[in-house]
Amino acid sequence: MKKAVQIRRMFTKGLKQDAVKMITEQGHSIAEVAKNMSTSYNVLCRWKKELSESSSVEVDA
Repeated sequence: MKKAVQIRRMFTKGLKQDAVKMITEQGHSIAEVAKNMSTSYNVLCRWKKELSESSSVEVDA
């Protein structure tokens, strides 16, 4: 029996930033944005964390 091949989707940094802005600036819930983007809650949490860490490094530098 063959396994279904799952293609890993790639999201641009700009798309990730837009998604995080929808959560942080526009007041949408993480679950709502995840559903609209057909991605998982955990992925958006990771993006939010990564972008907040990278922005704090840029500000500190």
